[in-house]
Amino acid sequence: MSTKHTPGPWTAKDESGMYFCEHDWHANNDSVSLTTSAPVHANGQVVALVVSEDWNDAKIDANARLIAASPLMLEKLYACKAMCGRIIDQHGGVLGGIDFHALAIGVDAAIAAATGA
Repeated sequence: MSTKHTPGPWTAKDESGMYFCEHDWHANNDSVSLTTSAPVHANGQVVALVVSEDWNDAKIDANARLIAASPLMLEKLYACKAMCGRIIDQHGGVLGGIDFHALAIGVDAAIAAATGA
């Protein structure tokens, strides 16, 4: 599997559970008021910055965790795609009442959305 994104793992918080604070993000937009942010890191570099104007810590935390989990989720989607292919080849696509043809279509769509393919 060849990827164009920064390799994981990505993390939103350090080992103590605190957000990484070092980043140099500035807004050059008159419509942007005070914001709060949570950087997402990979290998010591900021790969994403969750920014919010509503200072909703729960939402910022949830968004940062979701973004940080993206490389792992993409890796598991590729594994799911391979598993679907094996089940389709060996069992005709339906196993235990699950339609693996339909699942594979959804997995392919998710991979395409994540990779731009």
